[in-house]
Amino acid sequence: MKICVIGAGAAGLVTAKELRAVGIEVEVLEKRDNMGGLWYLDEKGSSVSEKTYATSSKTFLQFSDFPFDKDEDSFPHHSHYIKYLKRYTAAHDLDRFIHYNCEVLETIKEGDTWRVKANHNGQPYEKVFDGLAICSGLHH
Repeated sequence: MKICVIGAGAAGLVTAKELRAVGIEVEVLEKRDNMGGLWYLDEKGSSVSEKTYATSSKTFLQFSDFPFDKDEDSFPHHSHYIKYLKRYTAAHDLDRFIHYNCEVLETIKEGDTWRVKANHNGQPYEKVFDGLAICSGLHH
């Protein structure tokens, strides 16, 4: 079984990790050039600024199996949360399953499978998956 995970923010990363933990193959499609979802600051219209800090504590932001460093501020700066997600990704060997600059254009249900059409680095991308996990966030 192979699942397409759309989005490499916190939800997409933990979804990919948990699916892999039970032996399911995953492929993560991320439209931006890096992981982190709304926490990732870039020039293309991020939802964070240089001064953005979390409004939820690290206790609520961390994954149950991967705590923040003890010396991390209670309400981490967005760049610290990105570093946390990168450590999580490295600890669970997820980066090799993530396709960056891969914007999903269409998903089509075909019987028991899903056909995913995307633009990957300016090139057409199309693949059939056994399942789909949409982890693109509330605003996408």
